[in-house]
Amino acid sequence: MWIRAFFLRDLKEEISYRLNMLWQIGNLAFGILGLLFLGRMVAVGGDNPALEVYGGGYFLFAVVGVAVGDAMWAALRGFAGRVRYDQVVGTLDAMLSTPAPLGRIVIASGTFPLFKALLRLVLYLGAGFVLAGFVPTVGVWLLALVLPLTFLGFAALGVASSALTLVFKRGEPVGILFGAVSFLVGGTLYPVSSLPAWVQEIAAWLPLTHAIEASRMALLGGAGLGELLGELLWLLVFDAVAIVGAAGALRYANAHLLRYGTSRQY
Repeated sequence: MWIRAFFLRDLKEEISYRLNMLWQIGNLAFGILGLLFLGRMVAVGGDNPALEVYGGGYFLFAVVGVAVGDAMWAALRGFAGRVRYDQVVGTLDAMLSTPAPLGRIVIASGTFPLFKALLRLVLYLGAGFVLAGFVPTVGVWLLALVLPLTFLGFAALGVASSALTLVFKRGEPVGILFGAVSFLVGGTLYPVSSLPAWVQEIAAWLPLTHAIEASRMALLGGAGLGELLGELLWLLVFDAVAIVGAAGALRYANAHLLRYGTSRQY
């Protein structure tokens, strides 16, 4: 019930700004078209051996990477952004004065941003497949495993970032830094194998790298469950660590607010 209430609140607010909705749709369309034209330029330059395992085409390779990377950004920033907004306009203090636990408020605040992230990911992939004339038939069902594990871990990091926002008033830079590094070296627009060896070692520790690789192999590479098992297990371990970290951050934020009562300060 409480998740539904927060979701409906944010949905009503979102649809009330129609120009912003049109801007978001246009932003998605321009992003897809930009990748399409870039993919044609790369095709003119010749085949890239690093893309052969993903079907050989750059356009779909980039579409999947950007779609998953965009979902990571939304999950990382959605929770902290909503909490920060409620903090500034004064609604957060009213919610904290209710019997609802802090964790419930933070998690419920991020449900609509997560829904938007999932919707954008589906639209990104769908538009890319239509423009490429590609019909994924082999590993689509594996996304039912990859995407929940991906969103769960990134959402947990978003919750932790929200806790930092409550304590330090500016927790977004932590998520932005992590997201920027992940987007840069996680294989969103170019294969990780094309990076220097020492950068590849960094990429191997980033959850986005494994989320994108699993998604590409499932959709474009025709991989089965056995071939994705390593990536899925890595994401599962990351999720467990992120959830524990988020729970600890929420407990610390709750203790800080109870001790100093600084929810009104921003």
